[in-house]
Amino acid sequence: MGRINKGLRLPQDLLARAAHLRSYHPEYETEAAMLNAMLYRGLLILEVEALLGGGAPPSGYTTQQIVAMALPKILPALQFMMKMGVLPLPIAAGNGGAEGNNERVEAEEAIDMQTSEELGRLGSHFL
Repeated sequence: MGRINKGLRLPQDLLARAAHLRSYHPEYETEAAMLNAMLYRGLLILEVEALLGGGAPPSGYTTQQIVAMALPKILPALQFMMKMGVLPLPIAAGNGGAEGNNERVEAEEAIDMQTSEELGRLGSHFL
């Protein structure tokens, strides 16, 4: 796949932020590599947003391929937001509303019931 040069006008503050981030990401040896990574991650997020809107994958990739590409790029942001306590409850609880989570929820409830029963047998004398 070839590359095409495009002239982009980027705000100075965005370039300053990218330059600052390069010190945390030595894998991007040049400013161009850092800007390319920023563009790629932003494109993945825009594709995910398009899919959420009910559209077909805009890039020619399948939905599963977009998920596979986006997840490792988005996961650090989700982990940070979880650490900060700002994720919406269904996402933070692992029940993002996606279909197919019922089995997981039922399994978690079964584990919780088992744990509850075990703790019940211990009694409350240690409290």
